[in-house]
Amino acid sequence: MNKYTVDAKDRNLGRVASDAARALLGKLQTSFSKNEVAEVSVEVINVGKMKLSEKKLKNKKYASYSGYPGGLSFASMEQVIAKKGITEIVRRSVYKMLPKNKLHHKRINMMATEEKTKYLRAVGRRKTAVATVRLYPAAKLSFSINGKELEQYFGTAELRRVAGEAFIKAKNDGIYKVSAVLKGGGISAQAEALRHGISRALLSGDAELRKKLKKAGFLKRDPRSKERRKFGLKKARKAPQWSKR
Repeated sequence: MNKYTVDAKDRNLGRVASDAARALLGKLQTSFSKNEVAEVSVEVINVGKMKLSEKKLKNKKYASYSGYPGGLSFASMEQVIAKKGITEIVRRSVYKMLPKNKLHHKRINMMATEEKTKYLRAVGRRKTAVATVRLYPAAKLSFSINGKELEQYFGTAELRRVAGEAFIKAKNDGIYKVSAVLKGGGISAQAEALRHGISRALLSGDAELRKKLKKAGFLKRDPRSKERRKFGLKKARKAPQWSKR
């Protein structure tokens, strides 16, 4: 089996994907047959150092369909990276460049990707809100929430304070870029879910922060939620005014 390495450092996504697709098809070998799977192994390295413009991160959309009516959904490149990692967009790009036949899946499974950029990942929850958080080392603290900045996503100063409260309590020297995908719940629950996710991510990077974060109550998921309304009542417990006649 021939082994090929594609270096993604300082290269565009399309160039990297086309080189990987050519190697998977076996076009770099002396004997090429389009109706057979080539005995090759392709590894894409330095994926985290690939060139991605801000415009592409926000405007590029990936579609997914559940198979049910109304199940078509779209996600930006930034959201896909936050949820599944930058290696996922490389895999999808190469997958689209391969011929659409029965050998499609066999070929893509012969590719491996390596992400050099280290990050801290955790999931935070509050009520029905779920926050998938990744912390990347950076020069200054910044937020990217569902493709938006902190000020755009959380309209009030109080919600912005809650979202970044874990960094204040931790008082550690690390500076991170926060990339988060928020789903479900209301805007207030999402802010607390984000705080929960950031706290758990910081803890995974530095175990000594447990005492500070636990004392502040940021490591425990708050299980309180609004009780559902019952049949025949106005609210969860409130009943209509009783009348004798």
